[in-house]
Amino acid sequence: MQAKNLHNLEEKNLLEIIKKQQEEIDLLKAKIESLENRIKQIESIESIVHDATDDKNLSKSKKGKKETKEESQTNEKENMQLMVLPKHTSLAILMPRFLKKLRDSKKIKLAIVYTISFLIVAFSLFQIGRINYQKNNTIKLTQSLQSYINIDTNDSEYEKSFTIDFEGLKSLNSDTVGWIIVPGVNLSFPVVKTNNNEYYLKHSFDKTYNPCGWIFADSNNKFDGEDKNIIIYGHNRRDGTMFSPMTNILNPSWYNDENNKYITLITEQGEEKYEVFSIYQREVEDYYIQTNFRSTKDYLNFLNTLKSRSTKDYQVTLTAKDQILTLSTCGKENKLRVVLHAKKVSNNI
Repeated sequence: MQAKNLHNLEEKNLLEIIKKQQEEIDLLKAKIESLENRIKQIESIESIVHDATDDKNLSKSKKGKKETKEESQTNEKENMQLMVLPKHTSLAILMPRFLKKLRDSKKIKLAIVYTISFLIVAFSLFQIGRINYQKNNTIKLTQSLQSYINIDTNDSEYEKSFTIDFEGLKSLNSDTVGWIIVPGVNLSFPVVKTNNNEYYLKHSFDKTYNPCGWIFADSNNKFDGEDKNIIIYGHNRRDGTMFSPMTNILNPSWYNDENNKYITLITEQGEEKYEVFSIYQREVEDYYIQTNFRSTKDYLNFLNTLKSRSTKDYQVTLTAKDQILTLSTCGKENKLRVVLHAKKVSNNI
């Protein structure tokens, strides 16, 4: 799968699903009301027909069976006229079977509409339940995994060091390669990696199917200390899970706070600090997720391009020797990407 399509498999927004289905239900309700009105009209016509038939039968009983040939011919002419005249009562008298079939047809359609409405409501409730179940599972799993990270805080809030129980994490998921921490947005997750960029779009850390996915590194990264660009992806979920808090990096309150200047990535090789040099939002592309470069010049041009895109000028100097970290998630309506780039500065800064 191409990198620019990595996030296109996200679940439809729950509010959009409910809104669309509510519109369909309202449309069906309007059709139901229309059908009910037609049935009432048919019943009204049948009532008139019934009254007219009773009157006719009463008149016939008074006349008896002494109808002359001339009267019979007159009645036949009147009947022919009734067949020609486009009056509802006349047609109803001449075609009672047709009206009965029409009424039955309307009732069948009405029953179908009610059935469809019920199914739509049932499906909506099922979707709500399913999405909430997946969200709750993700939140519980995320909280339980926090027991595998130990935070040592010194005198300053900024001066923190972290110890990760990689042995314990790998016993749960052998794909574990690190732990990412972004300050100021409450983002702290174990990072996984497999041989493709699709699996963890739809699977959680415990490898169960879940559209919330998980935080994962690009399949081209090696985590051998030689990666020029380590790329980490995560869904931007409106339920607040995964990388959704990362969209807050575009707020001045975040990028103007000096405490949010460094991103921490812990691997089995040790704790690494990355200094942020670029944050931005742009349309879907695969330019910034390159991991291999043909020459030193190409890589330096790549770094300068990323730096020039930044919402804030971090005034960080970049060289061709720098190794960088890229965090990527979806922006508005999955048409944009929110991206953060940071360069490795040292271990245990």
